[in-house]
Amino acid sequence: MHGHDTSHAVVTALDRLKELHIEPPTMDRLERITRSSIHTHEDSFFKTISDGIPQAIKSMIDELLDTSAVEDGELRRDIPLSFADLKADPGRASLETVMQETAKLRLIRKFDLPQELLNGIPNKSIKRYRQRVTSEDLNELRRHPAPVRYALMGIFLYVRSREITDNLVELLIQIIHRIGINAEKKVDTELLKDLRRVSGKQSILYSMAETAVDNPDGIIREKIYPVVGEATLRDLVKEYKHTGPGYKKRIHLVIRSSYGGHYRCMVPEILGVLDFHSNNDTHRPVIDALNLIKKYANTNSRYFPSHEYVPVEGIVKNK
Repeated sequence: MHGHDTSHAVVTALDRLKELHIEPPTMDRLERITRSSIHTHEDSFFKTISDGIPQAIKSMIDELLDTSAVEDGELRRDIPLSFADLKADPGRASLETVMQETAKLRLIRKFDLPQELLNGIPNKSIKRYRQRVTSEDLNELRRHPAPVRYALMGIFLYVRSREITDNLVELLIQIIHRIGINAEKKVDTELLKDLRRVSGKQSILYSMAETAVDNPDGIIREKIYPVVGEATLRDLVKEYKHTGPGYKKRIHLVIRSSYGGHYRCMVPEILGVLDFHSNNDTHRPVIDALNLIKKYANTNSRYFPSHEYVPVEGIVKNK
């Protein structure tokens, strides 16, 4: 009966009574019986979930929902985030958002709900109860009987843990993409300030080559500049820097600078809450590298110890 509304349950009851050749009661009475049955079943369901939550976790749930201990606008409690914080969706992809989401996930994992708590419950029902928690205000949640309150919060924390994990992965992908896009924009802006595209490059190069062949011992300023002006040659150099290997090298340098100076600190945070796995041997070096970074993330060591194997081949590109 998880997720069934009264009208659906009434139709199901009528079909069953018809199969059993039993005369159904009046519609009003059948609806009352159905609502009572749903209510009884839901109470039993909530009690089962609540009984599976340890008392220590129930105390943490009560603390999360308690807003009475306020001093100077700040909550006096051990839980660093509020219930509203846990319900909030992530903001735009940024370092600050990643830090906020990792903080949420760390807090939820402190509740350490039993893994088997929601076994056998349809995802549709789990989502419905999660939405119920999100739509209710804090006072309404606190007024629920203890079994209902603990069961709803247990379901909410279970679902939010998965949602925030997905959010973190999506944020990581968006930030990586943004670092590259922003680097290209920055380099383009710098180069376009003094870039003037040169037309007829093939004709210019031909004239230069012909002049150089005809005057192998000539002085550039005397022989080349009269054919192709110095300003034109400077524009050709700038355009090449904008479109050639130098342009890509400049973008790579900006990406490294952006990552090293700003985004790098998010890596230990993400590795602290997410576990990366792969059953593909091709990606094994990457997994080994992540595990090594995670191992020394909270140390003051600037370099990996000499006895550690640091995987580089196939991970760090030559450039």
